[in-house]
Amino acid sequence: MKEVVNKILLILTFCITIFFSVMFIVTKKETFSYEENRYLSNFELGNIESYINDHFPFRSILISLKNKFEVSIGKTLINDVYIGKEGYLIPTFTNSNNKDLIIDTINNFSLNKNVDVMIIPDSILINEDKLYYHLPVSEESEINYLYSKLKNTNNIDVVNSLKLENDKNNNMYFKSDHHWTTYGAFIAYQEYLKNKDIKSVLQDDFNIVTVSKNFKGTSSSKILGFSLEENIDLFLNDNSLTVEYVYEKQTTSSLYNLEYLNKKDKYSLFLDNNHALIKVSNNSINSNNSIVLIKNSYANSFVPFIVNNYKYTYIIDLRYYGNSVSEFINSNNINDVLILYNLNNLYSDMSIIKLK
Repeated sequence: MKEVVNKILLILTFCITIFFSVMFIVTKKETFSYEENRYLSNFELGNIESYINDHFPFRSILISLKNKFEVSIGKTLINDVYIGKEGYLIPTFTNSNNKDLIIDTINNFSLNKNVDVMIIPDSILINEDKLYYHLPVSEESEINYLYSKLKNTNNIDVVNSLKLENDKNNNMYFKSDHHWTTYGAFIAYQEYLKNKDIKSVLQDDFNIVTVSKNFKGTSSSKILGFSLEENIDLFLNDNSLTVEYVYEKQTTSSLYNLEYLNKKDKYSLFLDNNHALIKVSNNSINSNNSIVLIKNSYANSFVPFIVNNYKYTYIIDLRYYGNSVSEFINSNNINDVLILYNLNNLYSDMSIIKLK
């Protein structure tokens, strides 16, 4: 009987191997995975293993089954994303050994300038109650440490405001993405202007429109099989804007590229993703006040609010901008400078050290 079972298993294994081998050969090889939002490996002699892994037949289905099995046996961390309560997929927080370099860069840059800093907490702090256990490293402690070392800046803490509002509505961050929602960005906008003693536009003054009901963010791309569909809401009003993508020499009247609604990366509809330098002119404002926003992608959904209070808003992304920001500020007679990064990306991409 044992010999018969062994033969059956051998034949079954052989058939499965042949089936997947044939499928691997005949299946069309895609260049981009929309589910994972990344480009797949090309066939190269030194990259064969990655090529086979990326193009293995039914790969997405098999990964989804694997992820669901691991969660069913109690695993709560997969591919640097925590599987939390209420469907939350929360990216991990990665600490940094380069804090002093970040601090020195900002302190040196902010000498003799009017510089505000808003370090935005990530979902892992604001939605800590959605995790199944407490983490050893606190983002709040990290933010407090950075603020305590920044000596030449006006530091604006939005942690408590985001916590309080999230306790009421639970909508400050996407469940399936590492970004905050427009509601989270609006709370930070209010805090910023309160700190500047400037009157903010009220939420009721906007027409809030849901432009997508099937957004699946970066966290769902990392954990196949746990995809949530969420809304993306825009806060719209009647401002007359001129939006210039300076290096691309393109001009539009909108802060949104709605073509991204037909793509996986729907968050990129804000400001047409990331660009080195964008200039937004609010033609509805008579004064000439101006602000430079030094940022990463978290600020893309913040910009539609701040443009309501400045005639000129300049948005600089140091990942792509290579010139001196100080020279830019001086040559354009800038009134205010705001550095806005979420903590995780401030630590991980280190683009801030290009600030000069």
